[in-house]
Amino acid sequence: VFFFKQKTAYEIKECDWSSDVCSSDLIPKVPARVIARGDSFDAGFQIDAGSNDGVLVGNPVVDDNGALVGTITDVTGDSATVVPIVAPSSDGVRVKSQTGETGIILGRGSGELDLEVLEATEPVFTGYLLVTAGSVRYPVGINVAKVAADARPEAQRIVTTAIPMADFSKLDFVVVLQWTFSTEVDATTTSTTSTTSTTTGTSDGGSG
Repeated sequence: VFFFKQKTAYEIKECDWSSDVCSSDLIPKVPARVIARGDSFDAGFQIDAGSNDGVLVGNPVVDDNGALVGTITDVTGDSATVVPIVAPSSDGVRVKSQTGETGIILGRGSGELDLEVLEATEPVFTGYLLVTAGSVRYPVGINVAKVAADARPEAQRIVTTAIPMADFSKLDFVVVLQWTFSTEVDATTTSTTSTTSTTTGTSDGGSG
């Protein structure tokens, strides 16, 4: 159950079954309502949450089921612009399939997405789930799309289509993930520094 004007964090569990990464970490989140959109999603749409709520340019956006919607590209105090993954202007999403193949999802404007896999060694089949593979724009393990047509590698390349998990025709509410690549890097650095400090302390204690 979502209470969309209550600006709180809640737990969203994402699992990347194609690797050893399975995250149930608490990511701060901002629920929001879609308040304006153009004739299509190409130009993005507006939500009623902005910098006053902690929303930043670059934050990923998901639907109320946790499926990837797009990215925040512009922010005011009380609103923000989202460019969806279905937009041709989207930079694309790095994804991973059930077989471990990584590729790029690109928007067409609406409906299906284009999927391209380079250095492919395994086929992909209709219904295969595609999740974010981790990049400077998205954390690992967010549901993105399902493969729409079987495809096998040709010269180590796969080109096929995919259906987004988010239903853009019924998108009235979204959730902004207060995540940026710099946040993850800072967290990793802090963890590494802490581990190094602990190891150094243990070593010093043993030698003393």
